[in-house]
Amino acid sequence: MKHFICKVPISLMFIFFMLLLYGCNSDEDNTLSTIQYIYPSSTVDLQSAAFLIEETSFDFDQDEKLEKIKLFVTPAPKQLADGSYAYDDSHTWQLLVEHENEQYVLYDANPHFAKIKFWLYKDDASLALFLDGNTQQLIQFTYDNQKKAYKVQMLFNSDIADYRFRSSRLY
Repeated sequence: MKHFICKVPISLMFIFFMLLLYGCNSDEDNTLSTIQYIYPSSTVDLQSAAFLIEETSFDFDQDEKLEKIKLFVTPAPKQLADGSYAYDDSHTWQLLVEHENEQYVLYDANPHFAKIKFWLYKDDASLALFLDGNTQQLIQFTYDNQKKAYKVQMLFNSDIADYRFRSSRLY
């Protein structure tokens, strides 16, 4: 009876083991634990066709001065007979915060077939943005007074989440 002898060098076995352990994807932006910062934008590319969907105020830095939060969509959606708006896949959504004399672009993207909603939380002075479409994402924005920037953390992303089951619809 012959015995099988492995002739794979130890270094290749180590590399294979590390790839199994950490995965092949080194793109840290796709992880939920990655924290990024958004600094003020010197210019905000708000197209002339931008349509203001919603505007509100909130005190992110807790200095007793309200910052303005504005949600825009470009191009302007078509208004339906019942007064609601028809959005489609071609729309670009922008969520801006006017903070004193500076503007922060918290969100600027074209999510495919998504609905967008946001909440403001008084306890930790944060904004949560939810996108529900082909991909579901929950993103939290919190103002960092020391960095003078908004901390961004992806709390949920259905593209990379390790979930075992997803219900087929909203009930």
